[in-house]
Amino acid sequence: MVNCSLEADFTWAERIGSTCPYEAEYSPFQWNYFVSFIVVVVWFLIARLLFDGYYRLTGSLPNFSLAEHLTRRDNPALAVQVAAYFFSIGLVTRGSLISLPIDDDKLGEYFYTFFAYQTLGLAFMACVMLINDYLILRQIHNFTAIIQKHNVGVACVEGGSLIASAIVVAAAADGQYRTSEINPAGEAITSTDFGLGVLATLVYWALGQTLLISYVLLHGWLYSMDIDISNVAIVHTLYMEQEAEVEMTSASASDAPPAAPEAPLAPSARPQSMLSQIEANGNPAAGLSLAFDLVVAGVAIRTPIRAGYSLMTMAIWVPSVLLVALPLIHVYMDVIILRATNYRHNVIHKRNWGAALLLGSLKLLVVLLLDTIYQSNCATHAYIDHGLCEEPKYPNSLGGRLAVSAIPDVLRWQAPLALVLLLLLLLAIKLLVRLRFALLSSSFSLDDSLADASTSATAIVFAGHSFGQGLVLVGVATCADADVGRHAADLFGWTAIGCVLMLVSQLLNDKLIVRGLSNAQALLDDNVAVAMMEAGQSVATGVVIHATMVGGGTDFAEALGSTLIFWVLSQVLLLLFTAVYRKMTVFDDLEQIKSGNVAAGLGGAMTLVSLALGMAYPIRQYGSIAVFVPVALTGFALLVALRRVLDWLILPGDKLDDEILQVNWGAALIEGALACAIGLITNTYIKQRPDFDVCA
Repeated sequence: MVNCSLEADFTWAERIGSTCPYEAEYSPFQWNYFVSFIVVVVWFLIARLLFDGYYRLTGSLPNFSLAEHLTRRDNPALAVQVAAYFFSIGLVTRGSLISLPIDDDKLGEYFYTFFAYQTLGLAFMACVMLINDYLILRQIHNFTAIIQKHNVGVACVEGGSLIASAIVVAAAADGQYRTSEINPAGEAITSTDFGLGVLATLVYWALGQTLLISYVLLHGWLYSMDIDISNVAIVHTLYMEQEAEVEMTSASASDAPPAAPEAPLAPSARPQSMLSQIEANGNPAAGLSLAFDLVVAGVAIRTPIRAGYSLMTMAIWVPSVLLVALPLIHVYMDVIILRATNYRHNVIHKRNWGAALLLGSLKLLVVLLLDTIYQSNCATHAYIDHGLCEEPKYPNSLGGRLAVSAIPDVLRWQAPLALVLLLLLLLAIKLLVRLRFALLSSSFSLDDSLADASTSATAIVFAGHSFGQGLVLVGVATCADADVGRHAADLFGWTAIGCVLMLVSQLLNDKLIVRGLSNAQALLDDNVAVAMMEAGQSVATGVVIHATMVGGGTDFAEALGSTLIFWVLSQVLLLLFTAVYRKMTVFDDLEQIKSGNVAAGLGGAMTLVSLALGMAYPIRQYGSIAVFVPVALTGFALLVALRRVLDWLILPGDKLDDEILQVNWGAALIEGALACAIGLITNTYIKQRPDFDVCA
């Protein structure tokens, strides 16, 4: 990586301690950024008021109050929807501003771009909620389900739809729409066409929404197929279990004659699709599973948009990922990871939200790896005729760009190699998790624990470790070496190093973050709060190590030195932030987590991830300690201030600390989602030159 000047020949020591970003026009500390951040916070407040207005208009509640329903009525379903709403705003903000300069002479362009895309984003979100109400979950009124029935399953689907749509919008807005003209001197002059950029965003949002709706409806149809056709043994088991429940109900009531228990439904009469389960029963596991599938689909749709403008590449990529790659991955997960149960049965009938979280996060990890592998497009004629991957020539017109004939540049050995390693890595992590618990209890079975709907802690920890470690592999795969053998060595070697660092981080979590308690024993006792803290720390560490792995360079010693330095600093900062965060709260966070307070565990975990999102990006862009530490500490301070803003402006009413003490995990979820959104938005203040290549 290079810091300020593409021509500067920095040594490793000069690069790791360089202060030149502060002297350059791309300094992360400018007064313009402070003004921008204040505007962002004010916009979140406006968005919160607009959310109130949306429900007052569409829900026939003229006096609807978001704060009242979230705090005094403790509505977890509404909290899920609001958290997704705020996080989606963060995604759109980051996408529209990440590559836009904020120089003094371009402040006007910066802020009208911000407000234009924010307005578009909110309009899109309103459309998504209406589409979700009238098309996807059309058998039930979403407002009634969320506000009156507290249907978390419906809220999860709506949240997944919002985030997936925001991912597509952020990809379309990123980079702006640039056109090129040749001046009389024969030089290419590049400029930004704001109008065409907005038009491209509208086109891609409409196309992305069509693909998302089609995917959900196809998903619902596949899951609504008769279960007795696909698996007769499972039907028989379900039917016998239901009969046994009826017999136990009849035998247990001897004092007074009870009402006659309902006869078990025949298997074919039972609703089988996730959509019907969400609508009829508020199945949170089914809602969470479908929400993850929507987000995964959003990332898959995002990838060809980011790589170029060709609709041909989208037509090739999206079906290949959603209809071929992910179903195969699903089978692998079902057979290898959740082999003690059938996934559909576990989610739909057992309502195992831990299994839904695990499989959903692993699918997301796979599609993030695929997104990393697919970096550019190849002109069709050059690839077919000569086997060469040449970048297509994109005309200035939007129609011309969409019609460009191109194919994704993924037909290389590096792609399947990374996927195979990821699958092996997940299997290795499962073996390590199993060994960890087996050392405490010889009778422990990880497969049975993952399949047991009454225990979710092991699934959460497994998901957190897998996702964090998987992010390391994604970072290594970002800058693929043209030499397949060398690339394979990089993948295996650096992934192994990342695995060791993750294990040490886990030990630090056990001894320092949740001290005075055996994490493994707490997880065996199904302490979900401890599981969330450990998973959050794993993901946060994975985010930071991922950033250190991205970049060019061939000197192994220098790369290892950088990785270790930033890992140590990140662990110190995460521990420091945890200590300060606990001093801020009026309650004893550690005791609350030990006692199993899910809200305390969730809030602490998501805040750690948000801090990692903010401090990882400068590592990727600059690779300098002199930039990393001040930016991380600034993010630290912003998150502390954000907690106060959340208390005073976003959720006026009961204090956030009081809500967490009352185990209101919905309030903690909103706190975490806002923090993660702010972490992503601070990435827009880390600038590099337009021709900067992180893999150079």
